[in-house]
Amino acid sequence: MSSVSQLPPNIQEKFNRLQQLQNTLQQLVLQKQRLEMERNESERALKTLEDVTSETKVYKSAGAILVEKDRDDVVKELEERLEFLEMRSKVWPSRRAKPERGSSASRRASSRN
Repeated sequence: MSSVSQLPPNIQEKFNRLQQLQNTLQQLVLQKQRLEMERNESERALKTLEDVTSETKVYKSAGAILVEKDRDDVVKELEERLEFLEMRSKVWPSRRAKPERGSSASRRASSRN
């Protein structure tokens, strides 16, 4: 049996569901990696700005250009962004732990009632 279409319909359905779950997992892993990368970049930028006085010129990337900004404003923006990213990273475990609606575990639990 080299083709999925030759499998019984219930197995095809389970196979398709498995592929959907694998794709979803891959997307979630990529999102989490992006989140961690942005958090690390923000932390490094804040650490760099700790050694800079308020009078020092600071530039922030705005698309393809750099814009001069007040150091304290940049620090505040970075701290707010870090706070948001940390909050998002704390939500990840609870999102994964929730049982999926319609999953076999929830169907088994509801069939017992």
